[in-house]
Amino acid sequence: MTTCIEGPGESSEFVLRQPAVADIPAPPRSPSPSLAPESDSFKPAYRRILVVDDNIDAARSLAKVLTLLHGQSVEVALDGPSALEKAEAFRPQIVLLDIGLPGMSGHEVAEQLRRRPWFKGCLLVAVTGWGQEKDRATSRAAGFDHHLVKPLNQATIQNLLDGNLLPDH
Repeated sequence: MTTCIEGPGESSEFVLRQPAVADIPAPPRSPSPSLAPESDSFKPAYRRILVVDDNIDAARSLAKVLTLLHGQSVEVALDGPSALEKAEAFRPQIVLLDIGLPGMSGHEVAEQLRRRPWFKGCLLVAVTGWGQEKDRATSRAAGFDHHLVKPLNQATIQNLLDGNLLPDH
């Protein structure tokens, strides 16, 4: 790193040199356990994940973390109807679903997804700002496997992908 500071009111120059990503060897990947042992639709390291959140920045940020840091295939939907459409076409193995969606709540989306035969064995996770026990109970009743309170941290995401989250039931 090189720093050149002229003084108060003058311009400054900062240069930071880092190795290119290609120069850093990737850590070896070890297979992670299945999220749903009774389902053969899950692959150990690579999953299709649908992120549903009406906050476009939150949705894109989570999708980027899942794609770049965890190597997952991710689609994003910003409302309930588009979530149902994308789920039908993409057939996700995991759905990370916000509850407070406009028009059609995340609970309604969850109930509709659970009625679809192809969704059997998929992991349905509420990702919301609502964390009271009554909120968790409503999520369980709607068919969610987990109820996570925003913001998610890296450890929670890793535990989710590794199948190490305890059920909320």
